[in-house]
Amino acid sequence: MRPRSPRRTVRTAATAAAALLAAGMPAVPAHAAAGTSILFDPGPRARCFSTVREFYGVARTADTANHHSKEACGLVDLPGRVDSNCAPPGFPYQGAAGPQCPAWDFVTVNWNGGDFGHRPGYTTAVADLPSGGLALTLDNNSAEAGDCLLHETSLSYQYPSSSLRRRPDGGAYGLGDGHLRVGYTVRVDLRSGFHCAERRAILTTDLVYLQPDGRKNVISVIAYDPGASADPTGPDRVTWDNRCAGDGCRVMVLTGRPLSPGTDTRVEVDFTDLASRLRGPLGGRAPDPDSRLIAVQIVTSTRGADLRATVSGVDAVMTP
Repeated sequence: MRPRSPRRTVRTAATAAAALLAAGMPAVPAHAAAGTSILFDPGPRARCFSTVREFYGVARTADTANHHSKEACGLVDLPGRVDSNCAPPGFPYQGAAGPQCPAWDFVTVNWNGGDFGHRPGYTTAVADLPSGGLALTLDNNSAEAGDCLLHETSLSYQYPSSSLRRRPDGGAYGLGDGHLRVGYTVRVDLRSGFHCAERRAILTTDLVYLQPDGRKNVISVIAYDPGASADPTGPDRVTWDNRCAGDGCRVMVLTGRPLSPGTDTRVEVDFTDLASRLRGPLGGRAPDPDSRLIAVQIVTSTRGADLRATVSGVDAVMTP
């Protein structure tokens, strides 16, 4: 697994969220027994997104095609989301209080814009649900790519003041602020055989957080692995870790019940519990309470295979 690098640097504290300009959505997350959502747009519900492409093993081409929408950014038009880093042409939305970033992103790895809507290539689609909210389809079609490179498509809630709410004091949420659980509904479909030695066509739930020393940690939890590419070892079912080499610690684990293809299934991940149990591969210590949450991601990752995931009902809840 390669880390997903951020599109933009982690931003400083923005103005605290005030009144929501669109009726029917609260300006601050509601507190309940289940905890507090740390997402500005759980679901998601708003067509207010961009596509971020990252290139590790393929050359960036000259194409500039970009799949984005500002259609429903008014639903999450908040003073607390104002950010000059996203002023046009960074993202073409100017809110009532100032420029604002996408509420969530599609992120691809090793696909160019010209690969959109093709096989091999990727497709990201947005559809309305009868019950409200959006269903997001991630097609990651690398079976015919012929390169056996890592290819990814993902839904990413990333960066405080963009996708992630801040604490009442303006600071970014961290693992020291409570118990963090991430949940979503997903339908997966392996749409090809395997064409590479590594039978990789996995779906993971990822948490990215920044340690006070600037090192970025990533916990990836496998929800679907039809090619049995992951080989869990030890009591915590760790399938891979980077020994904290580079700019942070990265660990992948296989937990929970395997997903059944073609069936809508609820996935729930307790990241606070995992971060505590995975102290070894995460640097031998518990998460620093001053860490900062950077991203919650749902990721398809393939090598020589076609995988589709349709995602809805996403939330990240912090319980004090």
